[in-house]
Amino acid sequence: MNANETNFQNVKSTKNCAIGTTYSTTNYKMFKFLKFNRGADNSIVPAKVAVFKKLYESGNFFMDICHVLINLSDEVCDGHHKLVMAEAIGIPINFQITAQPQFNSPNLSDKLNAISKYNAMSSKWDGRANFDSAVQTKEPLALAILKLQGEINIKYGINPKMLTASRIVAIITKCENGLAGKSLERESYCNKETLKLMQTDNFDSEMEFVCNVIKYVLSHNEKNPEITPFHVIRNIMPNVWNNVANMKWFYHNMVKMGFKDVGDTMRKVGIRVDEMSTKKLHRDIELITW
Repeated sequence: MNANETNFQNVKSTKNCAIGTTYSTTNYKMFKFLKFNRGADNSIVPAKVAVFKKLYESGNFFMDICHVLINLSDEVCDGHHKLVMAEAIGIPINFQITAQPQFNSPNLSDKLNAISKYNAMSSKWDGRANFDSAVQTKEPLALAILKLQGEINIKYGINPKMLTASRIVAIITKCENGLAGKSLERESYCNKETLKLMQTDNFDSEMEFVCNVIKYVLSHNEKNPEITPFHVIRNIMPNVWNNVANMKWFYHNMVKMGFKDVGDTMRKVGIRVDEMSTKKLHRDIELITW
């Protein structure tokens, strides 16, 4: 039987199954779940199971395709939620075995990185799932970011929804596009070089600046029309990285000029930020510092 053929007999074991061939079974227990898939402890997100159940009940669940991909150790690499749905309803589940080296690595984190990449082409993991999964396998960078988020929340009252893990990585790596909060693949939270950058004095000073700017904008929002704090960060940090703005001078100008009558858009906030970035200070001026 070649990789394009299908065997819809009720397979009881994968022992004699060929790589790349699609088989069918109701022996759900022969599959093993990898820990921390999508960052969840038991690999399952109930809402996703419900979606597949609804598809099946409406007659729109494809019964004759491969539903589950497993590695040579019977560990599920893709299709956890379809498998749970099939078992709950009692319908056959179709599966294939892959010998792809990344899915068969002895290292759990490497396998999860491969699964994350695979899912980016289909049922994409979101940014939080990638970060949470890296935390669960105790990746040093992910743990350092998680610790930092907690410290920032306590010291500045800034929660992780605003200073997300992906935005922190963008600040560490000075990635302008990353400041928009673009979802990162799981391996981004396993990067040793990024961890080294995070442990530098330069990162500490920039993160302190970012937190104090956000704190100032939040205080502004208490009495004025709200400005999205990260609009300011997305505009000012590229100026800092390109040596257009001095962090201490900018903070002084920001407190002096404020955001009164500034519309809450990236462009309008950007105009004010540019004014604050380029405004010169007198030599004898006493800086307002955080």
